[in-house]
Amino acid sequence: MRALIFICVLMLAGCATKDIQIPAMPVSNLEQSNQILIEDLRPDSETKAENFSLLVTSKAYGIYRSAEFNTNPTGPRLIAHRAYEKFPGLNDETPIKIHHFVTYSNLQSYLRKQSAGIAFFGVAGGLLANSTKNTPSEISLKRIDNEFLQQTQKREHERAFYSKEENPNKSPLNIIYIETELFEQKIASRCVVPPLLDKPHATLTEVADICITHHLDLYSTPLNR
Repeated sequence: MRALIFICVLMLAGCATKDIQIPAMPVSNLEQSNQILIEDLRPDSETKAENFSLLVTSKAYGIYRSAEFNTNPTGPRLIAHRAYEKFPGLNDETPIKIHHFVTYSNLQSYLRKQSAGIAFFGVAGGLLANSTKNTPSEISLKRIDNEFLQQTQKREHERAFYSKEENPNKSPLNIIYIETELFEQKIASRCVVPPLLDKPHATLTEVADICITHHLDLYSTPLNR
């Protein structure tokens, strides 16, 4: 079970509690963006952890929503700072509206493999399944239509589904959705993060930071400080 616990810690798939202090990721000059205004318009549920199903036959099995406190700094705080760095014209009179920032973890294939191993070969089979290595891959981000986020509010686990192209090795992964409004542009994105080739032990905060950087690249602005 050590491997499963290790993945839960790395992926932060609802396994952490508020009693666990997540180490802060070093961010250069973070205090310089303290004045940036954030309007947090997210559904309250997006800040809370949830395990969508314990039933192994369910389509929601092995899918989790991560709690806000699992990243340090939080997603909104990182958005404010990275936007401050990227857009010289941003100031304390230009609020960043955050409509969505939510992280899902999909361990479905991994957990089902473990369950099957125990069912057919006993504890030794489960441990063998746990020992299977996941091939690192690359992060992918694409702009999406906001309608998808609205349509899946009551089937939230579907946001953590992935295609064969996105995750050919069926590795445990994180999927982060971000929707922000800045410079009169409202942009939503979907960021798929399997085990990373260049950073296989990345924390969830580091993963969120990468997704935020790519998300902000979707913006264009003529403003200059």
